[in-house]
Amino acid sequence: MVHATMIKTAQRAYDSVKIYRMIYGRRPRIETDIPFISHVQFHRARSVLDCVADMSDIHGAVPSYIQGSQSLPLTPVENGEEWSYRLNRLASALEYLGLPVNHQRYKFLIVADEMTGVFASYFSDQLGWLRHQASLTYVDFPGFNLQREVQCLDPHAVLLMTSFRLDFAESGARLINLLNINQFWQQTQEYDRLLFCDELHVIGACRAGEEDYHYDHSLLFLERDPVSDRLAVTLPDFSCWPWIRFTIGPSGLPTFRPIGDD
Repeated sequence: MVHATMIKTAQRAYDSVKIYRMIYGRRPRIETDIPFISHVQFHRARSVLDCVADMSDIHGAVPSYIQGSQSLPLTPVENGEEWSYRLNRLASALEYLGLPVNHQRYKFLIVADEMTGVFASYFSDQLGWLRHQASLTYVDFPGFNLQREVQCLDPHAVLLMTSFRLDFAESGARLINLLNINQFWQQTQEYDRLLFCDELHVIGACRAGEEDYHYDHSLLFLERDPVSDRLAVTLPDFSCWPWIRFTIGPSGLPTFRPIGDD
């Protein structure tokens, strides 16, 4: 089933988007016709003009997590359907961590710094659309006290999106690390983790003490590029821009398993 869907997805991209006709050379017929690709293939793309969605439906662009050094030559844009997919991936990942955001209401505290603030705001917006309270605070001054912030807001969980060293032990809060896939080295197994990338936002979740990440197989496919050992993502129901066997992050990432596949 996965193989058939992969071929159908690649054929749709070939038929709809000029850059994929340039990448593939011919309409894919079998899985081996679909190469693993990286951001360098998109230097000839025309951003919004190469989207499947109509230009009038485009309502925003995904902010770059690494400001000033973003390597992707194509700014990821989104329409309403893509926004919904991102919300669903976030909700699925949080539910895996024991926070069923589609069934209960929570208060979140997002801790960011000047480097991660733009993407932290994106998380805050998404949690707001899911009808949860999401407060955003910045580690931008000496003497920042996480315990004091937690006492003031009393959140159900703190989403930590900073490399600053903070006093976690005394905060008394549940901590979830938000990790960009290119900063994977910052992870610690002591806390729950959400993994995201610039192009697709949240892609997986990992519980404290676990090594493997879990993802919603109904919303994306994850594979390994057998040559580079990098993670490759495919959106089977793309509505805006097709990501097909697109490699992200460094090599040597942990195992990724569909949720429920234990």
